[in-house]
Amino acid sequence: MKQITKLFAFAFFLLTAGFVLTSCTNEDNPVVTPPDSGDEPEPEADIKWTYTVLDEDAKTCMLGKSATDAPETTAIDESITGSVTIPESIDGYKVVEINKSAFKGCQISSIIVPNTVTKIGDEAFKRCHSLTTLELGSGVTSVGEDALQQCENLTDVTIFATNPPMVKDQKLFPVETRHPENTPFNAKLHVPAGCKAAYAAAGGWKDFSQCKGIFEDAVTD
Repeated sequence: MKQITKLFAFAFFLLTAGFVLTSCTNEDNPVVTPPDSGDEPEPEADIKWTYTVLDEDAKTCMLGKSATDAPETTAIDESITGSVTIPESIDGYKVVEINKSAFKGCQISSIIVPNTVTKIGDEAFKRCHSLTTLELGSGVTSVGEDALQQCENLTDVTIFATNPPMVKDQKLFPVETRHPENTPFNAKLHVPAGCKAAYAAAGGWKDFSQCKGIFEDAVTD
């Protein structure tokens, strides 16, 4: 009888010791659940691009259909939302131009234009009411008329070209206080260091002085 009692006591001791060890182990190495990081970054849209080959030998292309085919054809499906980064090449063709109305009426929130693009057509981003940020690469040399008309929610335009691109008819957007939906009055223009004076004097770009202003803080990563 004494032996049975001792066995029960020993078994109870082992169970108690195991519980204590488990408790200590869990306290010393607790399982930590990462905190909620809040809003997730907006995902890149999954895009099927529409483009026109400009030079088969040079392997260059333009986003959107050529004007003779369909002048109002956008480069992407108009139902696409979120952030859009234009690729430097599509199917082996370098993207060097954005056609007239290529993004007209699209509901994307952010667009990044690569350094390969040199020309942006008329009304390229017109009526992009959801657009808040636009980044233009260092290769851009010309921008079409009314490219930013009715982008009233635009807050930041960043451009890396040290020479202000030529703007057709010197009008990126109309400056109309009576029709604020036509003008990005809350937009800031971010340009490379030492370039503010040039942009402030350049046709089209100088109109940002009547919005939130021009700032020399465009820097590459």
